[in-house]
Amino acid sequence: MTYKTEVVEVDSKGRFIIPGKIRKMMRIEKFIKVNYAEDHIDIRPMEYKRPVKHKDVMSGLEGSLSSQKTFPELRKTAENLFIEESKKHLLKNVD
Repeated sequence: MTYKTEVVEVDSKGRFIIPGKIRKMMRIEKFIKVNYAEDHIDIRPMEYKRPVKHKDVMSGLEGSLSSQKTFPELRKTAENLFIEESKKHLLKNVD
């Protein structure tokens, strides 16, 4: 393994910028792991999985239900059942 050296400036809060070419080469996106000893620091990239947007999750589920209803219809049914069960529970606890 060949080591290369890059000199970077550290600000008053201890922060420094990893040069873009190194970030790209190491595929650093969001997080890094910092290992340290008495005389050196070792920085390693960490795998970062971007948060999945709600629409992306739902599109991945298309066709996975055996119901003929659409997802919004199923959701509405579930909401109505929840409301009915909540009413029953509240009325039972009124006495």
